[in-house]
Amino acid sequence: MVRKLLILLLMVLLFVSCKKKNDTDGPQIIINSPAENQQFAVYDTISVKANVCATSKLQYINISVTDENFVTEFSANTINPDNNCYDVNIDLPITDIQLPSGVYYLLIKASDGTIETKKFQKIYITAVPKKLKYLLVITKNGTTIGLSKIDSTDALVPIKTITSDYCGSAVSSNAQQFYIAGRYTGDVSVFSTNDWQFQWSVPAIVSPPFPYFEAIDVYNSQLYVSYSEGKFDIYNASGNIRTSRVIDNGNFPVKFLPHNNYLITYERSPSGVDKYLVIYFTTSFTTYLKLQITFEIEHVFTKDDDHCIMFCNKDDQGTIKLFTISNHALWDSYTLSTGPVISSYQVDENNYLYAANDGIYWYNYQGTSSVLLYATSGAQNVVYDETASDFYVAEAYHTVKRFSFPSPTQQAAVNVPDSVINILPVYNRD
Repeated sequence: MVRKLLILLLMVLLFVSCKKKNDTDGPQIIINSPAENQQFAVYDTISVKANVCATSKLQYINISVTDENFVTEFSANTINPDNNCYDVNIDLPITDIQLPSGVYYLLIKASDGTIETKKFQKIYITAVPKKLKYLLVITKNGTTIGLSKIDSTDALVPIKTITSDYCGSAVSSNAQQFYIAGRYTGDVSVFSTNDWQFQWSVPAIVSPPFPYFEAIDVYNSQLYVSYSEGKFDIYNASGNIRTSRVIDNGNFPVKFLPHNNYLITYERSPSGVDKYLVIYFTTSFTTYLKLQITFEIEHVFTKDDDHCIMFCNKDDQGTIKLFTISNHALWDSYTLSTGPVISSYQVDENNYLYAANDGIYWYNYQGTSSVLLYATSGAQNVVYDETASDFYVAEAYHTVKRFSFPSPTQQAAVNVPDSVINILPVYNRD
């Protein structure tokens, strides 16, 4: 009898223990769709089907997609069920054109008010193919700035005109925005590259004889603005300031390059005599390195995690330099034989195009060599279209030509009525 009572007591304890354990396990989630490792592309729709049950009333169910580091990329609406179980059946469209190809996770979170349960399902998403929408041509006639595009038929199509004492221009394909800055009196104005409507601006404070803006540039949908008063600001695509940095001694940047956790700048003193290569930490924008230099930097490009390629000029002589961030080493990689660098553009980490006095050259870092692609004495700008392996040249101020790369066969020549001051490729995404 005693043994039977002990067995009965043990069974009751086990039952109570199991019931208590089930009560504290939280909601149970079973994902029926999508399948593990299912493939999707941007603009596809993920059909999400799942069953969620708990021992008490469900408080919420949330469905989202994360990247491979489990950072949320996009979400569906949160569901608030009225009972203990719920069958999820929703469509989750993939609409973000900026999503890169790679591994993602469907994430379903559910809570019974006490415990939140998470269930991940690995999927793959393929990015939208990058395509050139058109080549933007910026021209100048006095204080009238003209914007035109060269379309897929190589026709020049006028877009709009702007009144500005031109300082610089840039494009963000991810944000689908065009940026143009004046120098003394013109604002920094931002337009949509879809309908060319004005979006926002950074007003200029007129203070002749000194310019107000010194330079602008765009990286990762962020606008970098340099002021002659000795500071720079960083704006997001909505026009909100992300960072403002006052620079010692009134120096100002004329070139920017975000590089991993650093911001690399080329800065000048108000007199233009003193020049510096300055690197800031992007977490605090305190100075990591300030190196005085004796040359001008026409452009700086990321080569790899620890190196940058810089196209430089000194005393009417062009030099391509390699800079190592970790040990602050700076050395000449290649010296031009044809005067200064006029314009440069990166093809990939080892290949670059640049315009010199006598033409367009292809520089290969691995071979430490430079090859003349196109002979001309009037090149102002060179850009490369990675989607078609073509390069464009603004030549003698009134012609834009397109060539294949690396075999430089001329594909088109477009006449432009006013003086070309910049050409910019506009893509569907960066």
